[in-house]
Amino acid sequence: MILAGEGTLEMKHLPAFLQNRPLAAATAPDAPAAEDRDTIRLPIGATVGEAEKELILRTLEHTNNNKTRAAEILGISLKTLHNKLREYKREGRRRSGRIGLAAEPRARGGKPR
Repeated sequence: MILAGEGTLEMKHLPAFLQNRPLAAATAPDAPAAEDRDTIRLPIGATVGEAEKELILRTLEHTNNNKTRAAEILGISLKTLHNKLREYKREGRRRSGRIGLAAEPRARGGKPR
C-alpha cells in the first residue's frame, strides 16, 4: 500500500531495491545519502543523555557551529547550549585522565600543595 498526500510518485521516492540501480550504488559507504546527513541514528539502549548530546553536536555541525542558530533549532536557550557544551568538555577531560574525580588540593595561586 502506498499513501501519498499529493503530487507524483517518482523513482527517487522508492527504496533502492525497487529502483533500476544496484543496491551497492544506492548505499555506497563513502557517499552518504542526503537523508543520512539529516538523520541521527542511535543504538537501542542509548541513554537520553547520549541522545541529547548527539542531537546537540550534530545540530552544531549542521549550523557550522553557529550556536545561536543551533539553540533556536533545538528549542533551548543559548545559555543552556553553552552549559551543555561545557559539561561535554568536562566529561571529555575526565575520560582522557586530565582531570581526576578528586581534584588535587591547591594552595593560593593555583599550585598543588
